[in-house]
Amino acid sequence: MSITATIDDKQVDFTLNLDRVEAGAKKGSDLGDIEGAGPIDKMFLNPSVLGKVTWDVFADRIEAAQVAATYDDLKKKLDGSALRSVECAMKEAIADFFSWGTAGVTRLEKAIDKMLSAPEASGQPSSDAPES
Repeated sequence: MSITATIDDKQVDFTLNLDRVEAGAKKGSDLGDIEGAGPIDKMFLNPSVLGKVTWDVFADRIEAAQVAATYDDLKKKLDGSALRSVECAMKEAIADFFSWGTAGVTRLEKAIDKMLSAPEASGQPSSDAPES
């Protein structure tokens, strides 16, 4: 199964294997760390974290696809469309590789949806607030 993201109109393979996950962990982006300080909970909320994890885990593939030669080059290519493609590919890769992947991605998506639909996030007063 091949999982790809489109960055700068080029396809980058985002398929995970153990070697790739361990290489990312050595660079500080441990996709398997779901209990500690791993990036899983942050990278789908913060584009900077997603960009850093993408580079740490897939730099060689990004370079081979002639998308970017450095992390700074990659950051310039990660516009809204590319970030959405990377996010979708990363979620699919995590769901495919880790035994907990599908449940983990679903949990994160539900948590994000709940956070974004909270009255405070929408600017609407909470229904629990006392009336004036």
